[in-house]
Amino acid sequence: MDFEFFQNRAAEGMRYLTIQNEDAKEGDKSHLIDELKGKRVWRTSGVGVIAYGNGDKEKEGVKQDVWREWGRSHGKDDWIHAARARTDFYKSTRGLKPLVMWKLVERGGSLPDDALPIGREADGQFLYAARSWWQGGLHLGKAGAHLINHASIPYGGGEHGLDIYEILCGPSDPSLIKWMTFRHGERAMVEGWMPVEGGREKDGTPLLLAKGEYENGEHPGKCLIGDDHACVGWGGGELWVRPFQILAFCSPNRR
Repeated sequence: MDFEFFQNRAAEGMRYLTIQNEDAKEGDKSHLIDELKGKRVWRTSGVGVIAYGNGDKEKEGVKQDVWREWGRSHGKDDWIHAARARTDFYKSTRGLKPLVMWKLVERGGSLPDDALPIGREADGQFLYAARSWWQGGLHLGKAGAHLINHASIPYGGGEHGLDIYEILCGPSDPSLIKWMTFRHGERAMVEGWMPVEGGREKDGTPLLLAKGEYENGEHPGKCLIGDDHACVGWGGGELWVRPFQILAFCSPNRR
């Protein structure tokens, strides 16, 4: 028991040091570009191009600029290449890796065993958070083994099926992640806490992983900072739902 305790403490210490190191490096444009190229995979959660730079306007500005510039000359194939590199890294490494992570599901592939259930249909079937490249951005939606193509995103008033997508994976551990609730009339503000990494609009604006209730189900989707609703896909359309929730890390040092 004592050995396991000290082993866990050592692992937590290594994670803390890695977070400090990667937090510093993500402000460097070259590291962010390497991430988009698939040449860099971050070992901890909450860092990188797709993670909102909460509390650091300068760093968040760099991320938005990098995403916007990258999208002008790159597209879906480049995103797939980087997503595949991330997934291969997660599968192969025995060292430190993020506590929650996005894994690529190829055409016809099944959902990963550690896919994180965060929603449900009215009949109780599980729904998961999905994301995919769409119109120059990386947009958030939902996945489920029962869905057509297994995943979809809401965009431009419609719900669009996906043939290749990333799905959020990790332990369902209440000490790691939590849901921040916004009621009718409240806007999504994130001061003082850290959202789980989500997506980006074409112009680099961050998208947060959200969910909301509709027709007796809980549907994963997306939200912009400052919005008073979440966007979810349902029945072929894009719906605004209120109240809504945003997924966040419980602590900056537990990610």
